[in-house]
Parts: sequence; C-alpha cells; structure tokens
Amino acid sequence: MRIYRDDMAKLIKRTLLDPRGAARQIIDLRLPQPVLWNALLLVIIMSVLLTYGTVILAGQEALIIQMAGSPLVFALFMAGQMVMLIFALLWTGKIIGGKGTLEAFAALIAWLQTLWLLAQIIQTVLMVFTPAVSAIIGIVSVVYGLWVLIQFIAEAHEFPSWIKGVGVMAMSIIGVVAGLSLLLSIIGISTIGISGNV
Repeated sequence: MRIYRDDMAKLIKRTLLDPRGAARQIIDLRLPQPVLWNALLLVIIMSVLLTYGTVILAGQEALIIQMAGSPLVFALFMAGQMVMLIFALLWTGKIIGGKGTLEAFAALIAWLQTLWLLAQIIQTVLMVFTPAVSAIIGIVSVVYGLWVLIQFIAEAHEFPSWIKGVGVMAMSIIGVVAGLSLLLSIIGISTIGISGNV
C-alpha cells in the first residue's frame, strides 16, 4: 500500500512539473478500456457526492437541486460530458494529423479528473477555515488544469509543440458545449449547469 501511495505521489508531482512526461507514463501503462471507464465513473461519482455534500453543509442545497436536480442526474450529466470530451479530443486531433487513441484519452481524462477531485477536496477543507484561500485554489486548479490538459493533448496526439493542443482543446470544448446544449434542449432540460471541470 505504501508503494502504491508513493507511486501516486510521484505521478502527481510529475504531472504538475512535467505534464507531457506524466502523460506518456500514463499512456504507456496501456490499461484496458473497462478499467479506464470504471475509473472515470468512480471519480465522477466521488466528485458529485463531494459537491452535494459541500453544498448541503453550506446550506445551499435548494440552489444546486434547482440547477442540477438529483445527484444521479448530475452524475449522468457529468459522465456524458466526459465521454463527449474524450471523443471530441480524439477526433478533433486526428483531423489535424494527431495519432492519439481512445484508450490514451480515456486514461488521461480519468487522471486529470482525479487531480481535480483532490483539488476539490483541499478546497472544501480550506473553505471552512480560509474561504479566500479556498477560492484562490479553485481558480488556480482550473487554470493550471487546462494547461495540463493542453500538454496531455499534445503528447497523446504526438504533436511537436503544445500550440496544436490549444486548438484541439478549444474546438473540443466548443463542440461539447454545443452538443450538450442540443441534447438538453431535446430532452427538455434547460436549467442544468455546465461543470467547471471541462
């Protein structure tokens, strides 16, 4: 167990300091698709539970229920959002010559979501003691997380620089938002919010 924790700590540190190197390390694990999808689903469930727990403790449960409905609906929405993002990153990159695979992006997005979950936990704890610091960590985690995502995209698609990664990320996010908006309008849901983790 200690070895596992040490490996996780090293991978977290490498992700923060050398995102492309961490991406290559994750991709080279060549985890099977069932493991990757289950890992992503687990992280989403934990994130939803933490979000609802935090909101309830803050006494604002009525607001999030109005925006997102039940935890199950919110979890399904986030899962759909993540799946769409993975395929968007894959296909958009391939259009401009990328060599990424579905397994690579599933692994990288699952790992990035795990890091955002850890940041969310830290932010929640600090919110009790220092709300201002908690808010700063929230902003930094989103901004730096997007930078890590750009590096992940570049490594997965084997782009020589991160510049193409920016384009792939931007086009993918626009595509996911447009796709979700269309889907929600079709099924008649107009009040659910888009997760800040995309």
